[in-house]
Amino acid sequence: MTTVERYRPPHQFHSDAPSNGPTTHSSSNSIARNIPPAVPSPPRLSRNSPPPRPNTTSILPPPDTMAVDQLSQWLFTPDELKATPSMCDGLDPAEERCRRAKGVNFIIQVGILLKLPQMTIGVASTFFHRFYMRRSMVEKKGGLHHYSLAATSLFLATKTEECCRKTKEIVIAVAKVAQKNASLIIDEQSKEYWRWRDAMLLYEEQMLEVLTFDLVVKIPYGYLIDALKSFNFEDNKYIRNVAWAFVNDSAMTMICLAMPPKDIAIGALYFAIKFNGETVPDDEETGAPWWEVLGGSPNKIIQAVGFMNEFWSDNPLRKAETPYAGYTSSSEDLERTRRRAGSEGSSIISPPSINGDSLVSPKRHRDEGTEEPPKRHVENGDGPTSKRKDIEDREEPASKRARTEDAASEEGAIEEPGEVGEEKQEPTS
Repeated sequence: MTTVERYRPPHQFHSDAPSNGPTTHSSSNSIARNIPPAVPSPPRLSRNSPPPRPNTTSILPPPDTMAVDQLSQWLFTPDELKATPSMCDGLDPAEERCRRAKGVNFIIQVGILLKLPQMTIGVASTFFHRFYMRRSMVEKKGGLHHYSLAATSLFLATKTEECCRKTKEIVIAVAKVAQKNASLIIDEQSKEYWRWRDAMLLYEEQMLEVLTFDLVVKIPYGYLIDALKSFNFEDNKYIRNVAWAFVNDSAMTMICLAMPPKDIAIGALYFAIKFNGETVPDDEETGAPWWEVLGGSPNKIIQAVGFMNEFWSDNPLRKAETPYAGYTSSSEDLERTRRRAGSEGSSIISPPSINGDSLVSPKRHRDEGTEEPPKRHVENGDGPTSKRKDIEDREEPASKRARTEDAASEEGAIEEPGEVGEEKQEPTS
């Protein structure tokens, strides 16, 4: 018996693919054309595929509104320099300047004993001045003594400048300078040794907190060397020595709190040029004066010389000779150091003499075609040679003077500091 199959209509698969050929009503062709692909496409998100990135527009971070220049927090206005914590506690401004100078001189003397580089001594003096802009030096009001902080500043500077010395060596050198006795014998069993050691380690933490761990310090020496090389003054010992002495003495003042180190270096170069009666040619391309070529401003230069003139006039260390005292500056004096295009400038070979006549060598007389002055008989050392030697001694840098004083003090006492020690200790065998 035969069976009849049930009627099944043909399957129709809808496809969005366009057809290029003409439409036919053949069932076989339509089925072949509408068959979907055998393997379906994988889902957009699977276990092995990474998550999609969110469609967010990139937003630039806001500019840092904190101190863009780290030096800005350590630069103060003239009014702020007249209202330091010590002055607010009743200390006289002249007395504070004197204590600051003695504290830095303490650092210099200890640095000489330890044979530290000038850069380390300069950084230590900067730490010293910055600390007292946020803390007082009046001990009755809870302040710190300037010699104790000076020792701590040098102790910290030897670490930051990677010029480390053993703690024992630093403590012994500090004790010798404080007692004004370079031959003083101090060991680890003496009370003086432990008193200074405990004070340095204790005040080091306070100094780091007050300085906000801002220990990267720029000092004027590097800028001065670059400025001397820019105008070929590195071989001119008269300008070089005066400018170097200017920077050395500036460490004893508050000038590092009033202007950047670059302006201090330019002011030192200007003072040396003016002191020796030299001129510097303007820039050949732009015609700008020499201080603009170095990036300085007349106001800063005059202010720097004013700081140093006040220091030399006060003479807080009571030095017998102050060869640079009384040298004021103005915009007219600054213009006189220019050598404009077309003008003949002087080329200093030797500094001016004490009587005002320049000490010119016989070779320069022959080159200029002028008559050489007659030779005079020198008696008792009164002659050009003795005058030149006297001027060279006056223009000797402060660092060299300090080393000379240190060599002379091997048999005696060291200059200045000694307020901390109540009594001098006798050497022990």
